[in-house]
Amino acid sequence: MKKININGPGIADRYFGPSSNIHFVWQMMAMKGEQAFTRPSDIEDYNILTMHSWEAKSIVHPNFIFPSEDLLEDLINFYFLYLPVYMILLHEPTFRRDVASGLHHLDTSFGAVVLMVCAVASRGSSDPRVFLENEPDAVQSAGWKWYSQTMTRSRSLFENPSIYDVQYCILASQYLLGTSAPQATWTMVGIAVRYAIELGLHRHRPGPPTVETELKKRVFWSAFIIDRHCSLYQGRPFMIRDEDFDVEYPLQCDDEYWDTGNPATDFKQPPGKPSKAEAFAQYIKLCHIISFMMRTLYGIRKSQEAAGLKGSWIENTVAVIDSMLNSWYNGIPSHLRWDPQAEPGEWFQHSAKLYMVYYDLQMHVHRPFVHRASPLALPSQAICTNAARSCIRLVELLLATSPVLSLIPNVGVLLIG
Repeated sequence: MKKININGPGIADRYFGPSSNIHFVWQMMAMKGEQAFTRPSDIEDYNILTMHSWEAKSIVHPNFIFPSEDLLEDLINFYFLYLPVYMILLHEPTFRRDVASGLHHLDTSFGAVVLMVCAVASRGSSDPRVFLENEPDAVQSAGWKWYSQTMTRSRSLFENPSIYDVQYCILASQYLLGTSAPQATWTMVGIAVRYAIELGLHRHRPGPPTVETELKKRVFWSAFIIDRHCSLYQGRPFMIRDEDFDVEYPLQCDDEYWDTGNPATDFKQPPGKPSKAEAFAQYIKLCHIISFMMRTLYGIRKSQEAAGLKGSWIENTVAVIDSMLNSWYNGIPSHLRWDPQAEPGEWFQHSAKLYMVYYDLQMHVHRPFVHRASPLALPSQAICTNAARSCIRLVELLLATSPVLSLIPNVGVLLIG
């Protein structure tokens, strides 16, 4: 046993839960006052996850071709201006610093993230360089030249995942929603969640916030959001249950206040200035409602007993979910409340997209009863009609004011008619 190293590369940086044997051995070593196996200097370590030479050959690092410097800058600017509305996946200062340092040329995992930022942002760009040449439907090919490169990056199962791999999978999922095979998002989301769990992103991390820990929170919750929406719109189970994670919500603090150079002001949002992360948190709350709705109303084996619902459980379930949605609606911060008479401002997109998800969930709750002989039939018809009209008005306003309509919160809305 002295020769076995369970704290080496490939083990110590992966998550192993309480039921795993490795976790058990860690606990035993901690009880003995040892954080790692010790050995005499003449005994060689044996890392149980050390790759053999033939396994290492399965790791291939392709040579990516990135956009020209001016186009790369334009697409990154566009991404951070319009895309992190409902789901904040990246930390802008860190991302820009890494790109400026050329990390995307050295680390293929980060390079794949950069390519996917370009691909996703291309959907809202009019620059002809984002399209494929000599294609009859070139406008539909925006970003394909960058996404297609990442498909050749066949990631080896013997390679340790990084936070870049989770970010890549989430961005690829966003991009795939706008292709002719949106169902492929399901597979990509599954990989993202598995990577996140393997990295332990789903667990509570004690201690003061750091750029690394806060970014990990953002990445996990982004994976959670897209997992919930893919499950909802494809009618499939979640990749992770709500009871399987205990990570806190992201701090309500904008990127520029994470690292101010003064520890006394780091991670402190200025008083009176709402944080963009508030919309992120509100969206996460809606996704928790999706979790409950899918487990109860749409579950194959109805979990009404586990949820504590008795009697006429269908009506009770609908009433509970309606109450949850009403509670969310009444708790929206003032700057995110929808005002149809207001001119488009800083919070216009955030507010519109949150309300679109809210109305879409109303339809998902009530549409099973629209054509069913049920006491819920008439009120459900009225709720679905009103929600559909509200969604359509929001889509029209967004299309008139925004160069890109993010697909994840709007998939259901696009299927209304």
